[in-house]
Amino acid sequence: MNNTDKGDNHISTSRDRPLLLTALSVFSLLFATYKLVSVFLIFLNKDTISKLDLTVSLYYPLISGLIWSAIGYSFGYSVFARKSWASITGMVLGFSYTGFYWFDRLWISGKEQPILFELILTLVFLSLLTTILNLNSTRVYFGKNGVKIP
Repeated sequence: MNNTDKGDNHISTSRDRPLLLTALSVFSLLFATYKLVSVFLIFLNKDTISKLDLTVSLYYPLISGLIWSAIGYSFGYSVFARKSWASITGMVLGFSYTGFYWFDRLWISGKEQPILFELILTLVFLSLLTTILNLNSTRVYFGKNGVKIP
């Protein structure tokens, strides 16, 4: 079995993996670590945080942080392990997190701050994600046909 077979579950070398895909995977792992650290900080400071006038239960950021942390680590690993489902999963997760973020930002948190900068970052993030996961080198890396037929 060669490196591009779909059934191959070993972690590929960095020479096989496209640089942009490596960067996306590292970003996913950093995001997951950020979410996990925020969960620990909330847990350590739960007495102080519970005294604040929050619009949601303290369990909401704890549980959502744990869920997104686990998802981020899973996606990061799936790219390094060359799982054939990683590219479509990355697209679904990227758009799902974007929807979750904006739902949380607009309806749960109720922040009344300007959102233009965050909106621009969201569009840039989704554009980069879509581009990286649709590159020919990414398709070949995951063992898919590198040529798209119109």
